[in-house]
Amino acid sequence: MKKVFTLMVCALVVTALSCSKKTTAVSDTKKATVTYALNIQPLLESKCAPCHLPAKGGNKTDFSTYEAAKSYVDPMLERVQLAAGTKGFMPMKREALSAEEIALLKKWKEEGLAK
Repeated sequence: MKKVFTLMVCALVVTALSCSKKTTAVSDTKKATVTYALNIQPLLESKCAPCHLPAKGGNKTDFSTYEAAKSYVDPMLERVQLAAGTKGFMPMKREALSAEEIALLKKWKEEGLAK
């Protein structure tokens, strides 16, 4: 009787562990990669225009291309995380980026700045 009970417990543990690994694998594949074209460019167009987009009348550092945004990602992240009213805070004279928007920029950088 003890052997049967022990075998059943072992079988349940193995089943539970294998199911949790499959769930993790599935959830990992569902995580979307952040890209410039799909995520960052629309963010920059909505939050950094017109100042950083020459096509919209801006005359500051141009963020309208992937290469430009990629080369300025560190200063961009630094400035959007400053407290509003602090020297260097961006976007100047506008509402601060949300925590989710900042997290998106960080994730883009962490994932290797996908185009």
